[in-house]
Amino acid sequence: MDGMAIRQERRNPKEKAKKTNPLPMNVQVIPKKEKPKPGDKEFKPKRVAAYCRVSTLQEQQETSIQAQQQYYNELIEQRPDWVNAGVYVDWGKTGTQTKHREQFNKIIADAEAGLIDMIITKSSSRFARNTLDFISVVRRLKKLRTPVGVYFEKDQYNSLDEHVDFMLTLMASFAQEESRTISSNVRWGILVRMQNGTFKIQTQCLLGYDTSEDGHMYILPEEAKIVEVIYENCIRGKSYAETARILNDMGVVTIKGNPFTGGAVKNILLNEKYCGDVLMQKTFVEDYLTHKSVKNTGQMDQYYIKDHHPAIIAREDWELAQDIIARKRKPKKPQKRLKPIKEGTLKGFVPMEADWTDLPEKRLISASERGEGMYKKKEKYKNEVST
Repeated sequence: MDGMAIRQERRNPKEKAKKTNPLPMNVQVIPKKEKPKPGDKEFKPKRVAAYCRVSTLQEQQETSIQAQQQYYNELIEQRPDWVNAGVYVDWGKTGTQTKHREQFNKIIADAEAGLIDMIITKSSSRFARNTLDFISVVRRLKKLRTPVGVYFEKDQYNSLDEHVDFMLTLMASFAQEESRTISSNVRWGILVRMQNGTFKIQTQCLLGYDTSEDGHMYILPEEAKIVEVIYENCIRGKSYAETARILNDMGVVTIKGNPFTGGAVKNILLNEKYCGDVLMQKTFVEDYLTHKSVKNTGQMDQYYIKDHHPAIIAREDWELAQDIIARKRKPKKPQKRLKPIKEGTLKGFVPMEADWTDLPEKRLISASERGEGMYKKKEKYKNEVST
C-alpha cells in the first residue's frame, strides 16, 4: 500500500470503523480516598471561624451580637470535626465597604495565611453588601492553594460548592440593592426632619455646645469663653494665625484636643451656629456605596433656621465678623500708581480717585514725601547747572 492510500484510509473514519473489531476490556476501578474521620490517625479537624457585623452601636445591637458570638462558639465546638478558629466581630460598620471593617479584613488575611479552613456567617448581607467586593473576596479565597469556603447559614450555600457562582452573584446583588433601599429610606427620613425643623444637630465636634436628651442644644460656659475670645480677636483685626497663637499660649485646645490652627479659628468664625442659627445639608452623601461626603454648593436644597438655639455670639458681632472675613476674601486689586504733583500750588500732593479710599495712609504719605524729595533734587540740579 502506497503512502497516498494510507492517508486516505486514515481520513475515512467509517471505513476504519468497519475494519475495527473491539474486544472486551477489563477495567479496574481504583476507589477514591475517603476523608479521614474523627478518631483516625490522619484526621485533622477543620479550623472554622465565624464573622458577625452590626452597623450601629446601639444597646439592643450589643445584646444581639453577644448572642451571635455565643451561638457560633457553641455551634463550632459541638462538631467533633471542627476546631474553633475564633469569632470576628465588626461593630458599627457599614457593609457596603470592606476598607474600614478591621475584623472582616483580619479574617480574610488569616484565611489567606492558612490559619482558617472555613468561614461561617449569617447571610450574604452580613458578609458584604457591595456586589464587587463580595464576589472578589469569595473568589480570592477559592483560588488559594488550600481553598477556603464561606458558608452562608441563612442562604444555605457554601462558596466551594459546584455551580454556586451564579447564586452567590445573585445573593450579593440582592444584598447591595437592600443597602441602596435602606440608604434611600434613611436619606428621606433625614430630609423630612430638616424640612419640618426637627432634625437633631450633632454637637460632638462643636466647641461651646452640647445636646440634651430631648435634642435641644445648650451652651457650655467654659468652652463658650474660648469662642468669645476668637470673635473678639477677629473684630479687633487679628489674623487667624495670631488668634490661634494666643489660644495656644492660653493653654486651650480644640474640641478634638488638638492645638489651635488658623484653619480651626476660621471654621469657628464662619459657623452660623454661634449666633443661634442653623444651616442644614451643608454636605450630602453622593454615593451610598462609598459613603463619600460632598460639599453642597447648590446641587441640593439647604434649610436655614434662625434663632434655633441660644447664641454664644451676639448677631451683630457675628455679622461684623462675616464682613471682615468677606473683605479678606476679596481679590487684591492691582496697585494704584501714585504720582505726586511736581509743580505749582499743589506741588507734593497726590491726586486720588473717589474709589481709592481703601489705600493705606502710609502709602499716601510715602508717595507725597517721595514727590517732595524728587522736586527738591530736581530744583537743586537746576541751580547747579545754571551756576
